[in-house]
Amino acid sequence: LRALNRPAAELRGRAASLAAATGGEVVATVGRMGGGALPLVELPSYAVALDAPDPGALARALREGDPAVAPRLREGRVLVDVLALDDDELGLLPALVARARP
Repeated sequence: LRALNRPAAELRGRAASLAAATGGEVVATVGRMGGGALPLVELPSYAVALDAPDPGALARALREGDPAVAPRLREGRVLVDVLALDDDELGLLPALVARARP
């Protein structure tokens, strides 16, 4: 529910902070609610796009990390969407990304 009510400006600011801490770039995305009652609801969001020599390897390392991160691959870049991240999770991400990079 928190994600449904976050203003776009707040999401962009959260993504900008994460991008600065990881060397990524802020990109606009669209989040989707899970199945069930809201399978088609789309929410405007922002993500951090991370470049890597092997984006698949970076995404895999993030997914297999502890705690796991669920990025997406788009156009050869690894995207970490901030839509559903709470403050604690957002704070962990720079170290998780650094650890996952070769």
